Amino acid sequence: MSLVSELAPGVLALSDIEPVAGRSWRPVGATGFEPFNKYLCLADEKALLIDTGPHAHRAPLLASLEPLVGSRHLTVMISRSEPDSITNVGAVVDRYPDLRVLGIMKNLPLLGLVEMERAPREGLVAERVIVNRPLADYGFPHITPLEPVIKTLSTIWIRHAQANILFTSDSFSADLLARRDDPVIRRQPEGRPDPRTIRSHALAKFDWLAHAWTQRHSDAWDRFFAAGSPGVLAPGLGRIQMGEALVAAVVSEYREALFGAESKGN
Repeated sequence: MSLVSELAPGVLALSDIEPVAGRSWRPVGATGFEPFNKYLCLADEKALLIDTGPHAHRAPLLASLEPLVGSRHLTVMISRSEPDSITNVGAVVDRYPDLRVLGIMKNLPLLGLVEMERAPREGLVAERVIVNRPLADYGFPHITPLEPVIKTLSTIWIRHAQANILFTSDSFSADLLARRDDPVIRRQPEGRPDPRTIRSHALAKFDWLAHAWTQRHSDAWDRFFAAGSPGVLAPGLGRIQMGEALVAAVVSEYREALFGAESKGN
């Protein structure tokens, strides 16, 4: 089973830990262990799964979902159209009846790149959601997909207003584990990556940042976090950051790493 961590009442992280070994989204020479995180939000009769993980984690994901979801009606939300988000959608669809799959992809069918053992069946719904519109129609009025500041493909960040959690997909992902049994949730500031390390991880994934004029991005970053300071940063990859003071420091360090300290206030 996946490692299950509670982020807030009714909000769980499902994490699988893998050694870093030549990942394309990590800088050359990166070492340690990388959490692959999925998130499950639970209500009385409904459950929302944010991302589904890579194929290698299919069995532990399904084993973890069964006792947690129970008889709730499950909806899957995809944060981006990459394998570590969508690969197990088909397996989840096969397991749960009357499933809804949500995303923002415009041209890619939500179920177009997933493998299902059974043909799409009656009751299976794949829908596009709109950024900045809460998921009230799906039973989660406190959860809202948002436009991220930094992205490559169709990507969303997701805010859980009630729990003050920001799910950040492939952003805020530079914090790795030194040992496999290190906590997935970081609560203390000691040992977190510095801006130089953060930048090396960011450029491995978002290489265009090295050549871009980023003033518009830094302005958008400031507007985004001025609108609300999260108490938890919950990325799809890497350690989860918990605690308002820690998160505020981490957000500031990522801003410096991505845009440079001199851009602040310009």
